[in-house]
Amino acid sequence: MTQDLFSKKKMIDEFLTGIAYHHSSFSFVNIFIWSDFFDFRFEIINDYLCVFATHELGCFLYLPPFKKYAEGKFFARKKMGKNFLLTVEECFKIMRKENRSPSVSRIENVTLRESELFGVDQFSFFQKSYEYCYFKEDLINLKGNALKSKRGAFNHFVKSYPCEFLPFSQEMILECLSLYDQWSKNRLERSTDEVYNHMIQENRSVHEKAMRYYRDLGLIGRVVLVKGKIVGYSFGFPLNSQTFCILFEITQLGFFGLSVFLFSKFCEDPQLEGYEFINAMDDFGMKNMEAAKMSFRPSVLLPSYVITAL
Repeated sequence: MTQDLFSKKKMIDEFLTGIAYHHSSFSFVNIFIWSDFFDFRFEIINDYLCVFATHELGCFLYLPPFKKYAEGKFFARKKMGKNFLLTVEECFKIMRKENRSPSVSRIENVTLRESELFGVDQFSFFQKSYEYCYFKEDLINLKGNALKSKRGAFNHFVKSYPCEFLPFSQEMILECLSLYDQWSKNRLERSTDEVYNHMIQENRSVHEKAMRYYRDLGLIGRVVLVKGKIVGYSFGFPLNSQTFCILFEITQLGFFGLSVFLFSKFCEDPQLEGYEFINAMDDFGMKNMEAAKMSFRPSVLLPSYVITAL
């Protein structure tokens, strides 16, 4: 399954090149790391790439249909609207044939730009989440009253814990996963939210998959060591020439300021030079994650919609 999916990487990348999506879902990385939970298949309909995802409940469209960038033409909505909607209709026909329940047939991860192409008389809209985007320089400098507490936490960690900030390497996988297990055990013991707990359990597989294939996926990984022990790790990847996506971050509890230090230092890393924005992905509908991401004062909130047919 893994090698079969990698065989599609070049095609997916070619379709995405030049479109400049800022949502994390529009990437081969995002598709690949969730392939343990969904069977993905790819069909080209009316020159649009359609990414179908199937699991035990049925089949849905993981992304809105998208086509290769043609300079001066892709963003001309009047020209693309008809073919786009014909493709959407064909996708819903395919999903209805495969699904027992019509409620399963849907399009996930629709951006605001694409949502404007759907007629309200034919489709229903549900805003699923926001993705949090920041100016990279704001996260590096942590200036101003709004980020005063973050700056204080960063400085506290630096003064209190002599540490190393290093590139991730393959031999660190087991220690990083051990850190994840410690972190998740603590979270699960504190939480009674079934959705949150299920997400934590699922994400271990996602983290492991990303680490094992990080070179093939073009991921950048960084770790923080205190006294030679890994106490935090983070991975990310370029979404486009402007935006870098932080895929995930895990830190050991008990080190005040560590998460701020890791987030800020990663943004300052030389390999992120040239990127203006940082996408820290969504909050999974969790209030604690929403509060944490809002506390860094995002510059832009990117809405994501689910579309169903009426």
